[in-house]
Amino acid sequence: MEIYADNPAYQVAEADLCQAFEAFGKIESVSLIRNKYNGASKKRFIERIQLLAAVKRKPGIKHYFQKINVGLLLIVILIVWLNPIMAFSAGSKCRLEREMYEKRKLLKTEYYRNREKNQELAGKLQKQIKAIDRKYYWFMRSLCEAYDINNTKFINECCKETGFDPIAVQICNQAAYLTGRKNPEVFIAAFPANSDEFAVFWMQDEIAFSRQSDLGMRTLPELYLPNGPVYKNIDELFLLVKENNKKAVEKYFGLLVFADGCYAEYVCDQVKDLFLNYPKIVLANWEEIKANKALVRSSAYFSAEDIRKIEHNFKSISQEENRKFEEILSVFNITRKVLHSLENQNSRRKHKQDNSR
Repeated sequence: MEIYADNPAYQVAEADLCQAFEAFGKIESVSLIRNKYNGASKKRFIERIQLLAAVKRKPGIKHYFQKINVGLLLIVILIVWLNPIMAFSAGSKCRLEREMYEKRKLLKTEYYRNREKNQELAGKLQKQIKAIDRKYYWFMRSLCEAYDINNTKFINECCKETGFDPIAVQICNQAAYLTGRKNPEVFIAAFPANSDEFAVFWMQDEIAFSRQSDLGMRTLPELYLPNGPVYKNIDELFLLVKENNKKAVEKYFGLLVFADGCYAEYVCDQVKDLFLNYPKIVLANWEEIKANKALVRSSAYFSAEDIRKIEHNFKSISQEENRKFEEILSVFNITRKVLHSLENQNSRRKHKQDNSR
C-alpha cells in the first residue's frame, strides 16, 4: 500500500520521513520526487507493509512538512484500508453482463480480420475490447483482494452470480482453490482440457495486464505476481505434479499440446526439471506421460548433458524399471542423435582450425 505525502519541507531526506512514519507501521520504502533543477524535495510516496486502524498526531511529524493536515491524511489512509471491505459489500465489481464473453470473442475475430486492411476500424474494435477487458479486470481484482484477506464468503457469493461466463468460471475456480488449497481435485478437474477452454485460459493474461497502460505497472493483482494468472496456474498444477498427483500429471502434459510461444517454452523447461530431478514421479506416471503426442517436442529443450544426467538418474533407481527406462530414453533418441551429430561437426571444425594454424 502506498501513502502519498504532499508538500514536504525542501531539506527533508528519505530517512527523515521514514523515521517520522514508522511509528504507524513497518515502512517498506520511501520514494522521493525531487525538482530536477535544484534537487529540492517535492512529493513522497511512503510504502507500508502494516497499516494501523488509526493514525494519531505525533509530536515532531509536522516539522518535516511545510503544511500538513494529519486529519486529512488519516481519512485518506482509512479509505485505502477500508477499500476492499467497501468493494466487497457493494458487489458492483462482481456483476458481469451476460454474453460479454461471446461479444469479446466476436470483436477479437473482427479485429484480427481488419487490423491490416482497415486500421481505423481495428482501432475502434480494440477500444471496445478494452472496455470489456476493463470489466473483467475489476472482477478479477475484486476476487484477488478477497483472496488477500481470506474472504471465502465473498468469493463463493460472487462466483455464484457469474457462473454463465467462461472467463469468470476459470478465475473463480482458481481463486477458490488458492484460498487454502484445500480441494486440488476440483482445481485439476476445472483446469483446461481442450482448445476452447485453453483459448479462455490464455485470455486471462490479456485481461490481467490490460490496465497497465492506464494505471501503470503496479496494476497486476498480488495473487498473480510476478508473471500473471497463466503462469501462476501452470505453476500450481506443476506443484501437484511434483506431489505425484496422477490427475494433475494427465492435465499438465495436456499443456504441451495446446501451449505455444513463451508458454510452450515455460512448460518444456518444467518438463525438463521433472525428468532431471523427479525420476521416480516420471516412472510412476510413465504410461500417462508417454501417451502425450507432444512429449517429443519437449525433448528439444534437453541438452546432451541433460540426457546423460537422465540416464544416470534413471539407471540408479531400479533395474526392475528397465522397460520404462528404455522407453523414456527412446523419446530422446532423435534429440541425442542430433546433438551427437552437432558435437562431431564442432569437433571436426575445431580440428580443422587447429591444423590450419
